[in-house]
Amino acid sequence: MTNIKSIILSILAVVFLNTIPAAAQVISSPYKFIEDRQAGRLFFGQANIHPGQLDIGPRTASIIGGRYGINVGSSLTIEVNANRYKSTRSVYNLTTTEGRTKLGDTQLNFGLIDLRFRLNLTGHRTWHNIQPYLAVGGGAALSLAADQTLEDAADIDQDNRYDFGSQFATVISGGTDFHVSEKITFFAEGVFNLWKIGTPAGWLTTALDPLGSNPEGEWVATKNIFFGVSYRF
Repeated sequence: MTNIKSIILSILAVVFLNTIPAAAQVISSPYKFIEDRQAGRLFFGQANIHPGQLDIGPRTASIIGGRYGINVGSSLTIEVNANRYKSTRSVYNLTTTEGRTKLGDTQLNFGLIDLRFRLNLTGHRTWHNIQPYLAVGGGAALSLAADQTLEDAADIDQDNRYDFGSQFATVISGGTDFHVSEKITFFAEGVFNLWKIGTPAGWLTTALDPLGSNPEGEWVATKNIFFGVSYRF
């Protein structure tokens, strides 16, 4: 009888020990691998833009844009981004007799095209369906449409008119993807840009700026917040 009990206990011990790894295997991981390596994004947002010390550059703007990204490693994604900013600016007339006079505000639309290198903090996978990231890059900000009605009405010379033109722009951003399915992702993102505000050539002449106090150009900061959706493929 003692031998039978010993055999039964031994069998039960073996069965119990074999069930422990099996139970451990059913524990779900908080990480989930992302199968697709490409994504297209659409987004909208708002920008708080510094107009420069002369108050001639664009200011607060609404934004729409799109982005394409491809994952090239476990954590690195390369993205091409394009934004359209709908903004306003203040129009000033600077003369030798009356000095600097504000004529009003007018519309200024411009675009931003940049290349970004994105570091996915959880690699090519999500953690509890979220994927935080940081990105850096650079590109160009380009004037799309500038209303010159106020300048035309005041008959301001071209050399005394502000022109956004084209400017080099830097990009630093951070955000989080919220994966709601295998293909669809919602995201929120904050972006910090730097670009240069140029001063009209006429404002730098001795006649209009005898003390030389007007800057030839000024780097200004732009703070953006974006919300959008992406589709992976």
